[in-house]
Amino acid sequence: MADGQDAFAAALGRDGVALAAWCGIGSSLVVETAAACGYDLVLIDQQHGFGGQAELLAGLTGARAGGLPAAVRVAWNEEALVSRALDAGAHAIVCPMINTVSQAQALVHAAKYPPLGGRSWGPYRASIVMEGEMLDVGNVRTRTFAQIETAEALGNLDAILAVDGLDGVVVGPNDLAISMRGDRDIEAPEVLEAIDRIRVATRKVGKIGWIFANTPEYARPLIKADWDIVTISTDLVRLRTAMSDVVAEARAVV
Repeated sequence: MADGQDAFAAALGRDGVALAAWCGIGSSLVVETAAACGYDLVLIDQQHGFGGQAELLAGLTGARAGGLPAAVRVAWNEEALVSRALDAGAHAIVCPMINTVSQAQALVHAAKYPPLGGRSWGPYRASIVMEGEMLDVGNVRTRTFAQIETAEALGNLDAILAVDGLDGVVVGPNDLAISMRGDRDIEAPEVLEAIDRIRVATRKVGKIGWIFANTPEYARPLIKADWDIVTISTDLVRLRTAMSDVVAEARAVV
């Protein structure tokens, strides 16, 4: 089905917080399964996930088949990676390790058409996914997210949020804790305070706040805090946990 309106906005417009499946296995079947399980949108991870352009296209095709808008986390802040993901039909780009205003501006330049950015013309699959003249709808219906996951990014937060064409931020608590403390204590008071500071600052300027949670328990207060998008764990982690539980249960019977 073509995106006759705005699929990403529709996902955010449902009651409550939007739940995003984080898919890095590189399988269209996993993405379709996420859709069948009731997620509101999907992120296809090409930073810490697996697969190249073929797997990316398969994941985007699976998302369309399942009726989910799809974000892509590119491996790095490189124009070629951003433009290829958007031309393949991504509804949003998530870019890791955005620490400075200039890096956020580079992301927007790669993701948005002129005059807002410098995206090159060639949305051949994107024009199938998104109905309408791409020069008219592309900049509105393709979102850009900067990952805020370092102490440096936290120090530049307000300036990054002020970048024109940046639609929102994604908080990575694990990397943020590592950067701030040198460990992965994502429940440390200073880490939790930083996370809530990001939420408040993002909401203040009317942009989209998205956060990753390792577990459902960690996600509960975030959902109550009214983040726009929450992701809980990844496809591979949940698969490994489920399979480990089956093995443990089977061993207990023997």
